[in-house]
Parts: sequence; structure tokens; C-alpha cells
Amino acid sequence: MRAVLTIIKGNLRKGKGAFISIFILMFVLSLSLSAVLTINTNSTRRDAQALKEAGYGDTIACVTDSNVVANGTTVDALYDRIRTGEGVKSVRRINCIYGSLKELNGHNSSSSIIGMPYGSGSYNFVVFKGEGEGVYKEAPVLSDGEACVPISYQSMYDCKIGDTFKLKVQDGYKEFKVKYYFEDPFMGSSMMGVKTVLFTESDIEKLRAADDGSNETPIQQGTYFDITKTEDAPASALKYAQKLNESTGINNYAWLTMATSQASSYMLILTNIFSGILVAFVLLLLVVAIIVIGHSISSSIEMNYVNIGVLKAIGTSQSYLRLVFILQYGIAAFLGAVAGVPVAIPVVHLVNGMTLSVTGLNVSDQIALAECVVSLGL
Repeated sequence: MRAVLTIIKGNLRKGKGAFISIFILMFVLSLSLSAVLTINTNSTRRDAQALKEAGYGDTIACVTDSNVVANGTTVDALYDRIRTGEGVKSVRRINCIYGSLKELNGHNSSSSIIGMPYGSGSYNFVVFKGEGEGVYKEAPVLSDGEACVPISYQSMYDCKIGDTFKLKVQDGYKEFKVKYYFEDPFMGSSMMGVKTVLFTESDIEKLRAADDGSNETPIQQGTYFDITKTEDAPASALKYAQKLNESTGINNYAWLTMATSQASSYMLILTNIFSGILVAFVLLLLVVAIIVIGHSISSSIEMNYVNIGVLKAIGTSQSYLRLVFILQYGIAAFLGAVAGVPVAIPVVHLVNGMTLSVTGLNVSDQIALAECVVSLGL
């Protein structure tokens, strides 16, 4: 083994350029691969974790109370029908309002919102500190006239804490002050048109009272049904939705139904696009690395043709020489791959900070070590 190391040291002194170029290529390859795997893996995990922590079930259905009444039933009766429906394990019912965001920070909009009560009456959302610098361990206090909005409003409307947004009501506009941002794992991405906004229970009741029962009222009373399916229910979101509608007729009343699995795919659209671009770059870099390594090995063999002949003349076997080249270039590739993983950490942190206001997810910066090691090993 000492002889092998002696030969490798001699080759490295003569061919530093090849060693350095392979190290750099593998370093960049490792850095890029570690970053894209970590961002994609952590985003997927965070969305699933946040949905679970918030308390979401498997499917949501949003109905306007006036539409339920117009179809000859009541919200209570519909709730009982869903609760006893086939494949339904449990159902959660939240009184909410549906409206349109008309203006925020000078930006006109017609984006639909679902207004929910802040705190125990709604979901256990994560609330951000300031403009997104960390999160609160316990939900802070929200007062009347204030609202907690998705953090994606930063990228959508250049929103800042303290800004005022307007909701269209029957006799004009109702203004609310942006007090906090929160992480909405269901529809918080800027890629989704409908957004959840949190108000105090008192403000929710006032807004619900503004609904006169007509379909032309800007603010409408609504009920948000969160359905958890039984273990023997169809795994497919589409098949379960069909089965649920057959047993409850929910599609006759709901203006929006969506499974959490469908919501996750929408939430992760930008992440998947970004990851796809980086994967293409990594594959291109891998091809370049293979070409460079192949050329370096060929050149090294030609340059050391005489020395190789001498080594073979004194009894060195071909497998022994092959081991020398494998170790020589393997060490360069290994060192480059190892060095790239920790350097990916600040890159992941930078990307997560840049995309927070777009994806709406509080994604971890921790390297997905297992996935990175397996991929780099392959």
C-alpha cells in the first residue's frame, strides 16, 4: 500500500491541474446536488408536517350558507349528512366568510379570500415574527381590526406589517391592519388564487352579519368542512371525492372542494420547477465531469507510458496499476464531493429565504444528509 501511495503522490505532483479540475467539478456537482435534494425533500416534508400540525384532514369543502338554504336544506343538516357519509371518519366545521381582497398596499386585486377565526376556532397555524424572521412558539394576540395574512402576500402585493387592506362590503369597504404573517400549508403559495386570512372571532361575526342572504352580497357567510376519511376509503383523491359526493351530494353546495394531496401539489409547484432546473444543471455538470475525468486519465496514461512500462517490467501487475489510477482520481472526486455538502447549507438557507414569500412554507435549512449521501454515492 505504501508503494501505491508513493506512485499516487508522484503522479499528483506532475498532474496537479487534472486533480484540481476534478476536485472543483465534483465540488460544484456535490454542492448543486445537495442543495436541490435538500430544498425539494425539506419542502415536501415541511408541507406534510405543517398540514398535520395545523390539524388538516384529508378533504375540505367550502359552502356558502345561502346556497345551502337555496337548495332546500340547512347547514346543520348538511353537516349531519357529511358526518354520516360513507368513508367519513370525522368532519370539522368552521364558520367563515368568503369575500374579495380589493386593495392592499396600493395594489388593486380581486383575489378571493376565506376568512377564518384566529386561534382555537380555526387551525393551529405557525405565525411568523416580523417580516419572516423566525416564528412564535405560542400564537401572539390579535385584536379587532387586525388580520393575520399568508406570508406570500409579501411577494404578491409587496405587503409589510402595518399595511392596510380593504375588503368589499355592502356599503363600501372594510379596512384591516396587517398584524402578522402565518404559514398556510394548504393554499398559502403565491401560485394559488384563493387565500385564507385570519380575523378575530368578533370581526368574523361582524362580517358574517353583513351578509343579507343574497348572492350579490360582497361578503358571504360560509361554512368550511374539513373531512377525515376512514382507513378503508379509496386512497385516490379523485375516487374518494366521487364516493363522498355520491353519499353526501356535497358538490351541489360547495364552490370549492380539494384534497390535501391536491393542495400539496399546488403548494410545491414552484419548488418542483426550481428543482427540475437545478437537476438539469446537475446532469449536465455530471456529463462534463465524466468527460474531464476520462480525458485526464487518458492523458495521464500517455504521459506516464514509460514509467508504467518500467513498473510492469519490475513485476507490477495490471490490476495493481489500475488500483493506482482508481485511487488517484477517486480521492479527488471523493474530496470534492465531501467538501460540497457542508457548503450547500448556506446556499439552502439563502434559497429558502428568497422563496419563503413565494412558497409560503417555513422550510428547514438542515441538509437532507441521507438523500445526499446515497445520490453522491451513486
